Amino acid sequence: MNAIKVFIPHLLVLVGGIGALWLGGCGHPDECRLLESVASGVLCSVAVFLLVGVLPLSRYLRAKPTANWRDAAQHADVTIILGFGYELSATGQMQPGAANQALLEWTLANTTAQTLLVQEGVWVAACQSEETTCVIEGRTLRRIHPHDPTHYVNTLATAVMAMDLMVQLGVQTAVLVAHDQQLARAAADFELARQQQAVGRELRFIIPELPAMPYVARSLHPQTRNAGLWRLAELFIARPRDFLSQVPDV
Repeated sequence: MNAIKVFIPHLLVLVGGIGALWLGGCGHPDECRLLESVASGVLCSVAVFLLVGVLPLSRYLRAKPTANWRDAAQHADVTIILGFGYELSATGQMQPGAANQALLEWTLANTTAQTLLVQEGVWVAACQSEETTCVIEGRTLRRIHPHDPTHYVNTLATAVMAMDLMVQLGVQTAVLVAHDQQLARAAADFELARQQQAVGRELRFIIPELPAMPYVARSLHPQTRNAGLWRLAELFIARPRDFLSQVPDV
């Protein structure tokens, strides 16, 4: 993912603020009313920021699928499914939420790899949380990493751990499945990790074309509760964070 695509939303907010300052008179110093112009600039920047949350940007956030991905997916060794939020039951037990359930169901219907490497939210869509092994429809699920509710594992760290697990399993190709509005960044993170990790040079990730996935209304991760919150977090926080981050050594 290139820098222009990552930082365009931030530039729009900045340009909106500068434009408001100019229109407020600070393009002509003799007429500039500084406090009023600054207030206008801040308000305009906030308005542009909030506008991003309501604009129909789903196509902009989507990943570009691998050419002939359906055929390629038939020969993949494993499928990797990234979690997208989760809920808690009244007794405090993890529940997958609509997104993780949909991601698992789509994977079972559209991929053939016998091993699925998943995060915990997807695991509990098919298995009991306390289980250490799990099989669904003849497919074996394996956790990418242990679940610790006090420690958030971001996509870049998950990429490194999933790659390490692929190496341990002796496999080289994987279909990468994530929420359709997260998959573009996930694909970029996995490619970055693949390039920078010596063990990952021979690995290959197949990016599918996913349908629109649901959100998780009562998710413990607020950004996954609806499309507007997700767009703001994805565009203004997650993408620049991952773009500027070093690949972790986990």
